[in-house]
Amino acid sequence: MSDSILQSLLTQAQKHASVLIEDLSELQPMRPFSAGNLVSASSGTLRILDQFNVRFTKLQDVLGSKVFPRILNLLGEDVRSLAFIDVLSRLEALGFIDSADTWLSLREQRNRLSHDYPDDPDILAAELNSALEATTVLLEYWLQVKDRISNNQHL
Repeated sequence: MSDSILQSLLTQAQKHASVLIEDLSELQPMRPFSAGNLVSASSGTLRILDQFNVRFTKLQDVLGSKVFPRILNLLGEDVRSLAFIDVLSRLEALGFIDSADTWLSLREQRNRLSHDYPDDPDILAAELNSALEATTVLLEYWLQVKDRISNNQHL
């Protein structure tokens, strides 16, 4: 790969993915989350959850808003006037992602995760459990994109 911008973006994405993998490992013994274990969570666990939230959001953002358009630009496609769903549909057609709809659901998960539910630990627990499951899909998409880039001579 010769594009330095794409390389820099992939390095950023890898950093976020690596931390997410560590977070998943550290959070695994506490899963599934419940209102009770969130209310009594240690400050260390809360820091890991905060870090997880940030890295999930950052990985999703760097891929969706930077890597995806850059891929299409490098393949000679003008994405400036495309709606995001059209970018996703094009990436799906090219085999970079499995499903535009799944990516949109990951984005919705990110948006739900960014809301704070201090008065309702039941909702927070449900959102965290959902986000932890979605992280597996997000990481699979990251690996798929990374693999597809490394196997594409135009990138």
